[in-house]
Order: sequence, then C-alpha cells, then structure tokens
Amino acid sequence: MGKKILILSDNNTGGAGVVAAESKRALEEAGFICDFFFASQFFKFNPIRYLYNHKAQVLLRNKLNLYKPDFIMLHNYDNLFSPSILFELKKYKHRNSTPIIMTLHDYHVVSASNSLTYFEKSKKMFFNELPNLYTLLSKKLDKRSYIHGLARILQWYIYYKIFKLDKEIDVFLCPSKFIEGFLIERIGKNKALFLPNPCRVDYKPIRKQLDVINVTFAGKLYYEKGIYEFLKAIEGYKSRKLININIAGEGEYYDLVKSLAYIINKNKKLNVNINVLGRVNKEKLIDLLDISHFILLPSLCYENSPLTLIEGAYRSCRIITMNYGGMKEIGNNISGSILLDRIDKDSVRTMLDEITSRDDTSFTHNEKDMKFLNLYSSNLYSLKLFEVLRSKGNFNLAEK
Repeated sequence: MGKKILILSDNNTGGAGVVAAESKRALEEAGFICDFFFASQFFKFNPIRYLYNHKAQVLLRNKLNLYKPDFIMLHNYDNLFSPSILFELKKYKHRNSTPIIMTLHDYHVVSASNSLTYFEKSKKMFFNELPNLYTLLSKKLDKRSYIHGLARILQWYIYYKIFKLDKEIDVFLCPSKFIEGFLIERIGKNKALFLPNPCRVDYKPIRKQLDVINVTFAGKLYYEKGIYEFLKAIEGYKSRKLININIAGEGEYYDLVKSLAYIINKNKKLNVNINVLGRVNKEKLIDLLDISHFILLPSLCYENSPLTLIEGAYRSCRIITMNYGGMKEIGNNISGSILLDRIDKDSVRTMLDEITSRDDTSFTHNEKDMKFLNLYSSNLYSLKLFEVLRSKGNFNLAEK
C-alpha cells in the first residue's frame, strides 16, 4: 500500500489552492495516496479563530487519527485554520515520526507582515528587510486599521516566538530565490529548499500577428493585484493601435473593475478595449494566452513566484510586470520582459506606447529563457518533491 499524504491549506482556490492540487496530482502519479483538508470547507474568517481556532484543532485531530498520514504537506494556514493547528500537528508528528513539509506562498513564516508591506496613509510601502518588533509596532500593517495589523503581530509572535511552532516544520519549499533569501535570513539554510511551483500548462511556441495587441491579466481581482490601478492609469489614453486587455478572474474588486472598463470602452476612438471575463477555467485561460502577446501582472505587493507569468511565457507571451519581488526575479530571467517601477499614468502610458510601436510578429525564447522556464516543469517538480519525501520518510522507491 502506498504512503499516505495529507495536504492542508486554508483555501482550495487562488495560487495556494492551484499548487496544492498540482502537488496532489504529481504525488498520486508517483504512487502516493493523497487527501485534502481545506479550512474553507469548515470556516469563514473570524478574528477570534484567527488568533486561536480550537474547532480546527479538533477537526484536524480527528482527521489525523482517522487518515493516519505518513507525511503532512502544508500550504497557507494562517488566515482560516490559524497557526494554532500546529499544536495538533506537533503532537501527531512526535507520536508517529511524521515529516511536515510546507510550501511558502507568502511571507507569513518570515514576518508578521505576511506581504512585507505597510501603509503610510493610503500608500502601500515595502519593507526592504525583515522588520523587527519595534518597526512592526510603529507601522500600519493593514489598510483597514492599525488594530488589524496588531492582530497579525500578536498571532505571529505567540506561535513563532513564544511557542516556536514553526520549528516543527521539517522542510520549507521556496518557489522563488527571493523568498528563499528571506527564509534563510530568519531560520538559516538547513530547512530551506528552492523548488519552483509546477506550471499547469504545456510549453508551446506560437507565432502571433501584431495588427491588434492582446494583453491578458489572470488572477484575483483584489486591490493588491494592481489591475484596478492599472486601468485607472490608462483611462483616457489614446492608442495608435487597437489594444485588447483581457481580465480573467473574480474578487472583491470585480464590480469596480467592471465599472471602470465600461467607462473606458465607451470611447471607441481611444483604441483601447477592456474585456472583463470573470473566472475562467484552465482550457479557456490557455485559449486566451494563445492569442495574447503579453501576460500582465501589475501587482502592488512583492508576490512570490506568480505562476500566471510563467503560464504566459509557456504560451509565447512576453511579460509585463513589476520591478520588485518575485515578479522581478521572473522578468529578469526571461528576455523581452517589461518591468515597471510603479503604476502611474506616465509609466503605464510610456509602456503602452512602446508595445504598440513594435512590428515583430513572433517571440522566441532563447536558451537562457528555456533553462529558467524548465525549472517550472511538472516533471522536475515531481522528481524533486519525491526526493524530499524520500529523504525525510526513509523509504525506497518500491515502498512508496
């Protein structure tokens, strides 16, 4: 019988949900038996449970005792589950010698500011280094209020500084060198492993005509993703060539994005058309990427290793993204990428002038591009993940 793995995450959607599903697929293909345990099946966000979620501990205890996993794989857990579930994982781990492996999707483990950002009035600012307690207390970490940020600090210092529960995690999988650097700064090299998340689309070189410029954004429609600010920057911009901007996703900014798109689309003389598509499935996303010349991510946070950029590159899209965090890491490793320092009218309109003036009809990745893109292949991810499990689980290939 195959070794059993329990995969835990707050949500089955978003970046963490996609990677959780991909890891399950890869592990099951390798012969493991996998099961999910998502907090969103049981909870909505609650400020009390954010600090201590007793119900999650009870549910997890029952799940562990019933399923009896040989490995535990964590994704995001700090928002709905709460780090209090680590008490239960610690007990199970020490009773059964069960390795715990975590994929880092944000900066929660390295800092109480899980995005490494703070606000000065309404402007989002970046921490350039890991902030200490005094710095965290002196900043507004959450756009809503100082108290919301204080809850983050309280949660983090209780579970990671007082109870040191993060030490129960045996391996941290780091999808980018950017986040790996912060993790090593905080806990050292021994538990850090660079392993990019697997790309869920196949690589395909595609020749594309440039009579119309197609740009695609695919992601959640939140403030942090920057797409609303991007649209505000192009409102009133007159393009020399027709630009279609496809926006695939849903979220709390959906209505705002839809309303602004309507205003922009009313003036046909501007040659800019915004298509707000809502959530699309994988097949529809690939169809969009295949006709797109650029994949867009104007995020206002550092990001980590945004797969949407890799997915676009796998379908011969050039990249438009930001010159910081995990986005910069990807952009600097793929030729033809456009990196923006900020989202404002001057920066965005200068970039649009540049892409509409190009005459080339195709984009071919060079050898350096392909070496980097191959790091995100599903086969490499499966191989390295199995190596991690084998090294921590003390079993041979025939025993899995």
